[in-house]
Amino acid sequence: YCRKDSDERIAALCRRLAIMHYDCFAEIFRAAFLDGNSRMIWYEDIARGDFGDVYLDFASLLRTAIVKGAKGLIIAHNHPDGDLYPSVADVRITDRLKNACENVGIRFVDHIIVCSGHYRITDRYVIPKTTVRR
Repeated sequence: YCRKDSDERIAALCRRLAIMHYDCFAEIFRAAFLDGNSRMIWYEDIARGDFGDVYLDFASLLRTAIVKGAKGLIIAHNHPDGDLYPSVADVRITDRLKNACENVGIRFVDHIIVCSGHYRITDRYVIPKTTVRR
């Protein structure tokens, strides 16, 4: 298990999630389910809603991760208003999901905010919080 290779895979996956099409009028949450080598084995849209009003079903998300045999999880969502900074709700979701993943033995990798092909890491994994990439 090469940590550098894993970091590169996750950075590439973050870029991939950032360029996927997101609706410009609604927030869309996506989850990327990873194997033990940080390769994506599955991804899907997990929630959709109005600005700041998205219900994320943690139990369903973790159930899917377990059924798919995921060892790691990344979530990403767009900010249609163009602001790449995490909201208070984004930080709460990140913290709650990190704890929930710990409880079932799945590594929570990060929460990514996407806007117009750019992204921002909200936790800490690959890219520092102050970095925005395209």
